[in-house]
Amino acid sequence: MKDIDLVYFSPTGNTRKTLQTIAAGAQTQVIEHDRTYPQGRREKLHFTKDSFVILGCPVYAGRIPQKPENIFEGIEGDDTPVVLVVTYGNREYDDALLELKNLAIENGFIPVAAAAFLAVHSYSDKLAGGRPDENDLKIMGDFGRTIRGNYLRKNDYKGTLIVKGNYPYKDGMNYTPLAPEVSEDCTQCGECVSVCPVAAINPDDPTETDPDLCIRCCACVRICPVEARKFTAPPFLATVQFLEGNFAGIYKKPEIFYITED
Repeated sequence: MKDIDLVYFSPTGNTRKTLQTIAAGAQTQVIEHDRTYPQGRREKLHFTKDSFVILGCPVYAGRIPQKPENIFEGIEGDDTPVVLVVTYGNREYDDALLELKNLAIENGFIPVAAAAFLAVHSYSDKLAGGRPDENDLKIMGDFGRTIRGNYLRKNDYKGTLIVKGNYPYKDGMNYTPLAPEVSEDCTQCGECVSVCPVAAINPDDPTETDPDLCIRCCACVRICPVEARKFTAPPFLATVQFLEGNFAGIYKKPEIFYITED
């Protein structure tokens, strides 16, 4: 029985939780490689044919995150089986799963399964609020058990994994410089500094955030114990209004894909 290596980028923790729950269902040894923070992204990872990897990230505007640019840089496989996972907040995952699949193939992996799971949107609790819920967690666990039964004991993976998505990919997030506003309620506790995946927040003065570095993951907004950090720029608020107006109150189901023989 193979061990499982989890490799993920997860600023708000939802992708990490999803991969951990899948791996728990597989009932084997797990090694985690967190690519969320700069020190983790500097780690070079090489996996062999005997490895088994679950690779995951959130969806940003229908794509895998384009910033920071190196979330999966330095990760190489050698015909290594991989399961691909994206999480999204109720709008759509668009081309993200296909993009992740193609990236994995380019880096020497063999995709054997893939999934798109729901998680509360980082911008608003009205979008996929409460997800993953108990039903999601059960599906994740069942997915892990299927991986255990069908793939962890195999050494030869033949076939094609077909997932949803289009190429050329859709345009991703528009990274116009933007950062959260910080109110006078800020206690400078530094919690936000510790969770920022791009080191955009000044550790000496957490009220200062570099808008050129900020990727709008909202990890700092969500962790602030006094709710002192908020995005107030009109373009951001317009995006939230659009998303809530069109995708709140909709219950979408996870989607799972498996390799099929040619």
